[in-house]
Amino acid sequence: MKAGTLTFLSTLLSVLCALTAQAQTLTELRWLTEDFPPYNYATEAGADGLMVDVLQTISESMQQPVNPADIQVLPWTRAVHTAQNDGHSVLFSLARTDDREAQYQWAGPVVPIRIVMMGLPEAQQRPPESWRIGVVRDDVAVRLVTAAGYQPEQLVYSAYPASVARMLLAGRVDVWAYGELPAQQRLDALPGQEDWQVLEVLSSTQAYFGFHPDVDPMLVEQFRNNLNQLTEPDAQGRAPMDALIERYTRSY
Repeated sequence: MKAGTLTFLSTLLSVLCALTAQAQTLTELRWLTEDFPPYNYATEAGADGLMVDVLQTISESMQQPVNPADIQVLPWTRAVHTAQNDGHSVLFSLARTDDREAQYQWAGPVVPIRIVMMGLPEAQQRPPESWRIGVVRDDVAVRLVTAAGYQPEQLVYSAYPASVARMLLAGRVDVWAYGELPAQQRLDALPGQEDWQVLEVLSSTQAYFGFHPDVDPMLVEQFRNNLNQLTEPDAQGRAPMDALIERYTRSY
């Protein structure tokens, strides 16, 4: 077979593969998240929250609308495990860290998130090395707490944020390492008006969408481009993303 013919067939095969890959759409992906208000949470009608609104806005602009009822809201450990084992999955809201870098195709950043140590002022009267620190298993706060110098034996794990909030209220942990706004919302929903405060800021990070490495890179790039358009300011210096963020965070 002549070299020219081989080149033509190779090019044709590449084009066909690209067309086949591009046939994948956002609606065919498995969208996974956790109960992490105000960024993402479950309602009777399906998932809701800031990141869900961003996803809906992007998917509609791509003419591939994702139904909130099709988004799975799972305990975080289960969501992470499912995403790792499903080549059609997308996980959010996800903090981008060095140890996670190669595990996903990243789209973002979308919105800033502060990871903090939340507790009562009395906790500061005790040495931090004596704190019992509540954490959600597989949450980014676990790595941040140990990176800040706290010992693994200080950590008290739970699969559910609501359980950690109740442990903090009951005094079974001294502080809670978690996202600031989600922790505050959980604690505000509990009985009593405790004086919960941010005792330490562990990190100011960003929320991302994490696409499985097997998801079509062209689809991910198209998603990124549409996400970038949400951050472009208009003549008044306002971007569409600003309105979305204010809708969910203005009360905090």
